[in-house]
Amino acid sequence: MGIGKRIADGFVRNSLAWLLLAAFLIAEYANYRHERQLVQVCEAHYPTVIRDHPQTPQEIADSICAAHRAD
Repeated sequence: MGIGKRIADGFVRNSLAWLLLAAFLIAEYANYRHERQLVQVCEAHYPTVIRDHPQTPQEIADSICAAHRAD
């Protein structure tokens, strides 16, 4: 029996592994939803002047949106 088969068999029988997999999937889905919200916020108030060292909350939000748009 190969190591891949033993790992797969152990994963199928291990309930903690299933629980951790479910938690991971839920966390990734939450990240995806927050990403979509960030896109909506940035599209709502972009374009503004972006500064090198943001001081006000508006400047900080603008720099976050600019960095997000660069991706």
